Amino acid sequence: MFRRLALPLALLAVLAACAGHQALREPSDAYRAGWPALARADLDQAAWTVEHEPDSPSADRAAFLLARAALEQGRPAEIEKRTAWLESRRADSPWLPALAWLRLLAARDEEGSLRLVQRISAALARHPEDEAFGRAARGRAEPALAACGQSDLETFLAAAPDAPLAPEAGLALGKLLNARGSWEDATRALRKVLMAAPGTQAAAEAEGLLKELSRKIPTNARAIGLLLPATGRYAAYGQSVANG
Repeated sequence: MFRRLALPLALLAVLAACAGHQALREPSDAYRAGWPALARADLDQAAWTVEHEPDSPSADRAAFLLARAALEQGRPAEIEKRTAWLESRRADSPWLPALAWLRLLAARDEEGSLRLVQRISAALARHPEDEAFGRAARGRAEPALAACGQSDLETFLAAAPDAPLAPEAGLALGKLLNARGSWEDATRALRKVLMAAPGTQAAAEAEGLLKELSRKIPTNARAIGLLLPATGRYAAYGQSVANG
C-alpha cells in the first residue's frame, strides 16, 4: 500500500514545487496576492545561480527569489543586499521594481506613516515606467496617507510638491480638513490637486469633494466671465482654471 502511495505523493510534491516555481516567472508576478510557498530546491538553485552564474539571464530572478524568502523570514537587511547587488550589475533590470516592492512590504511600522509615504514616493520616482509596480505601490500608499496627520501631509507636500504621490497627498489633506470641518482650507487643498494633476484619479476625487464642499460654504453669487482655451493643446489648463 505504501508503495502504491509513494508515486502519487512524489508526483504531487513535484507539481507543488513546479507551481511555486512557475508562479514567479515574470516580474509582474511579484505583485499578485497569495504567493505560493517557494520550494527549497528553488531557493538552493537561486543561491547557486547568484554565486556561480551572476551574469546569466536567470540571475536577476534568482536574486528576487532569495529576497522574497528573506521577506518571509523577517530579514529585511538581506532584501537591501540583494537589491544593491542587482543594481550594481544591471541598473535597468526589470526585476528591480519587484525588489523595490519587497522593500516597501518590509518597511517597518515603526518608521511611521510619513516615512513610508516618502519611501513609496521615492520608489515611484525611481521606477516611473513600470505600471504594475506603480499600481501596487499606490495601493500600499493609500492606507499610509490615510494614517498621516495634517502636519505630516503638509510636511510632505512642502518638501516635494512635484513628487509622484503629491496629488494623492493633497487629496488626503483635503479629506482630512473636510472631516474636521475646515471647509475653506479643504477647498484650497483640493483646488491645488486639480491645478497640479488634471486628468488623474486624485483630481477626479478632488473635484467630487469640491462639489460637496460648495454646498457647505456660503457664497455671494456673482456672475464672472472667463476667457480660456477650451480646445486644443491648452484645453487642460483652461479647464483647470475654470474649475478653480
